[in-house]
Amino acid sequence: MSALSTRSQTGWSLVKGPVAIIGVLGIAFGVAGLIFGGHSFTTANIPNGTITGKQWLGIEVNGWSNLLFIAAGLLLLLGSTMHWGAKTSAFVVAGVLGAAAVIGLIRGNGVFGIFAANHRTEIVWGIAAVVLVFLSMLPRVGRRSRVVREPVGRDDRVRDESVRDGSVVRDEPVARRDVRDEPVARDDRDELVTRRGRVVRDEPVARDETVAAEGRARDERAAGDARTVDAR
Repeated sequence: MSALSTRSQTGWSLVKGPVAIIGVLGIAFGVAGLIFGGHSFTTANIPNGTITGKQWLGIEVNGWSNLLFIAAGLLLLLGSTMHWGAKTSAFVVAGVLGAAAVIGLIRGNGVFGIFAANHRTEIVWGIAAVVLVFLSMLPRVGRRSRVVREPVGRDDRVRDESVRDGSVVRDEPVARRDVRDEPVARDDRDELVTRRGRVVRDEPVARDETVAAEGRARDERAAGDARTVDAR
């Protein structure tokens, strides 16, 4: 016994791979910036101060700017393990980097006296924000459903409940009836035959026929004895 069921294939996510790559690049750039670029964690009159740092690959960074790259990369990398996690982390990081780029562009002397940035830093943050927003809108591809046949155990069939006319109808076992051997017909040999085709017993030939045969045999013997006496 089998039953039909529908199985769905989730398909492939277009978000997880690119988000993971951007996360790794952000972590690598932040760590390299801490080693070879600015690694100072000083601040300047928050939130209106002017903060400066050192340049690394043409991008001005300080210790806080590098930590921002590392934190953004970690969030993207951790969220890339699942489709919805990748979309959520990409949207959140895009908002943070986009806001930092806009604030740095308007102020022109860093972000809130904490994160050092020049125009190249702001361009990198802005491009990353736009790319991440685009990635956060990508769907899954290859999603489809298919009908499969699955075996159903006897216990499942017995416990199966179906709703009919608003009432629950349960499958109940049918009472077993005892089948006994009953006589059906008597054949030419006077044998009792059951419904299952078995011979139950053989009954003897009628007694009257037996007595008549024995009487004929005695008469024949008496007639033979009388002919023998006459011959002598």
